[in-house]
Amino acid sequence: MKGKKEEGYEFEMPEFDEKKFIEKEKRKAKIYFIAFAFGIVMGIICRFAWVNISPGLRWILTFLLAVCSLGFLAKIFQIFDIDISKFGKKEWLGSISFYLFTWLAIFILAINPPFYDASPPKIDAVSLPAIQQAGGSVLIAAKITDNVAVRSASVNITDGSSWSIYDMQKDGDVYTYSYASNKTGDFNYTIIATDKNGRESTFEGNFSFVDDAILVDAPSKNVDASDEIEIMVIKGISSENFRVYYKIGGKEINATYSREKTIGNKVYEVYETSPSYEGWNESSSVKIEVFAEVIHYFMNVEKEYSNNISGGTYTFNTTADSSIGSAPSPVIKDLPQPRSLRQTPGFGAFAFVVAVAVALLIFRRRK
Repeated sequence: MKGKKEEGYEFEMPEFDEKKFIEKEKRKAKIYFIAFAFGIVMGIICRFAWVNISPGLRWILTFLLAVCSLGFLAKIFQIFDIDISKFGKKEWLGSISFYLFTWLAIFILAINPPFYDASPPKIDAVSLPAIQQAGGSVLIAAKITDNVAVRSASVNITDGSSWSIYDMQKDGDVYTYSYASNKTGDFNYTIIATDKNGRESTFEGNFSFVDDAILVDAPSKNVDASDEIEIMVIKGISSENFRVYYKIGGKEINATYSREKTIGNKVYEVYETSPSYEGWNESSSVKIEVFAEVIHYFMNVEKEYSNNISGGTYTFNTTADSSIGSAPSPVIKDLPQPRSLRQTPGFGAFAFVVAVAVALLIFRRRK
């Protein structure tokens, strides 16, 4: 029996329709170009809508506007002679995604500087001290920041009967003004900050001038190393911890907190010291100059802003005690220190980057 010759399988390449392929690619490019252009137009339209919508509803209403506009996208395809009846899920998903991410990128870009400034300056302010001795001065310090630039900062100060406006001095992001008064009483201040686009914000605060902001109580006799001297500072000069000290013999000696004490209708914080510390001399007439120092650091600002309350000068006579002037100044703990907050990208910038990246990825895959 003769063997039958086995016939081999012959693969035939399908005929490549170059014309049909080119038309398909042109149609695809046309679809994504229209979606891209429509995303740009809707991003600009939503920007103007966003400006005129209340802050609490801006994002949700502009997003709904962008989504509802998808109906117009189908109509635009028809206007440009694109047969949407042949669209499958892939075509619809691709064109809608390209439109939405283009819209988001343009919209985020349009509602942020330099194209739009929606935010007035932000003000973080403090008065140093909150209560000052009459005849002293209060340092009003404010960290003022803006997403574009701060144009001006001023402070309006009133004692209830009259008011005056003063320009604040710029020191980086911090603006300051020092206000002095011999009058006692309560004072209110309003900081007015304006950015380069004319947007304005305000901050209100208060401070007081009083008599007897600092009192000193000491034995009436000649003092020795064991005697306690009390420095009383009126309560409320600062919301943060502060330093009470005195100058003597070219040195600064810190006093340590002891307790609170009420004198008349005023509450004082009592700090203690003694002649045992450096600067005091035995068998001498010694003068000390008393101060309370309030300190503040603004977030992400390394510079210290501080001011003193002066308690006046006092004279003491010391005994022949070899322990006088032998101890170093106490170290004060928990004083304000520089504060930092890790900076993170804003939502707008993050969303813009994500939108551009996704749009480019979709476009690349379509190619």
